[in-house]
Amino acid sequence: MNLLQNINVMHILLDSPFMDDSSYQETCLAKYHNRLCKNVCILTVNEVLKKGGKVETCGEKTYTNKDGVKIIRINVWDKKKKRKLFFARKVYSVLKNERPDFIMMHGVGGINTLAIAIYKRKVKKNCIVIADSHATSMNYQEKITNLRTLIYRIILNFHNHYMCHFFSRVYGITPNAIEVMVKNMGIVRKKTDILSLGYDEELIDFGHYDEVRASMRKKLQIPQSAFVIVHGGKLDTGKRTLELVRCVKGLPNNIYMVIFGDFKDLEYEKLVFKERDERIILVGMLEQKEIYNMYLMSDMAAFPGTPSCLRQEAVAAGIPIIISYDKSDEGINLLINQNGICLSQEWNTEELTSAIIKIYGDVLYKERAWDLSQGFYKQFSYKKQAEMLIYENMRIKKEKKKI
Repeated sequence: MNLLQNINVMHILLDSPFMDDSSYQETCLAKYHNRLCKNVCILTVNEVLKKGGKVETCGEKTYTNKDGVKIIRINVWDKKKKRKLFFARKVYSVLKNERPDFIMMHGVGGINTLAIAIYKRKVKKNCIVIADSHATSMNYQEKITNLRTLIYRIILNFHNHYMCHFFSRVYGITPNAIEVMVKNMGIVRKKTDILSLGYDEELIDFGHYDEVRASMRKKLQIPQSAFVIVHGGKLDTGKRTLELVRCVKGLPNNIYMVIFGDFKDLEYEKLVFKERDERIILVGMLEQKEIYNMYLMSDMAAFPGTPSCLRQEAVAAGIPIIISYDKSDEGINLLINQNGICLSQEWNTEELTSAIIKIYGDVLYKERAWDLSQGFYKQFSYKKQAEMLIYENMRIKKEKKKI
């Protein structure tokens, strides 16, 4: 008997726009919680993140996504299109109506989560509450530039310190993310733990590896014997796509590269298009299943620029990876058992070329990457993480009762 089948689960995302049917952590964890539990929903704002990065607003509404998860959007805008600073009352109303037994809060940057504390005190004292943060030193603005920022930082620190009384655990995606939470957000260190970015195991078709690889290459007119590098994401100067293209052009003729994703800047897109040759193929934006198939088709993933959750998905698909050094990546679940190469922070074309040639010429990189995906890396599947989060925090709750 599934011990979780009678649990109501709510994921809460209030600090940023939400994309329906994305491959982001909050969506994937909710997907697999919905397989395990009685009732699962995502409570979020009426800011809709579209593919390509555009943000639109919608009215308040409740609907179901393709995974059967209920989505509840609440309006956080006033008539003048100025975002309301406090809408905890709306959050509390939804909590009372849905009555979750397990809450996962995504992001620790807002005071509207006060509603969770009130719900836990007044409605369901036994509710388990956890939170997570993806903020690292790479994407978090630590510098206080004005008095308003200072006041908000002080309020946020007091608020999060108070909320830690209600959190079972607060997860960061890397040790660096935990340091940012503790140093800048008022999170109590003893409440913290690591929850690494993961992948959706159902979308990796290992069972038809040879067929996927052959059909994708045929579709893109890439020789079956070619060595293929894959690169993608939200393409801007930070991703170092142009430098990668220039590097690949000088490599042996048997090396091809496929680039997927959307360019954030038209001029940068023109530069990349102008620089490429017939061995460098741009395919535009892809659905998540297509991205995983692209990884299965490829022999190496190259992400020599700013961090992306696409990197974990490439590792999960069993291909070697090249990344560049970033302080916030220390302790991240990417380079394990020599499955890839990390470039220096200030890498140049010669260093990138050397890294590619090293993996290209050494079949052991592929073998190690494949073994990693079939074994140790499975713990980072969102399916396994979804189950772990509930059972682990149920265990913590029981241990606290014994004390």
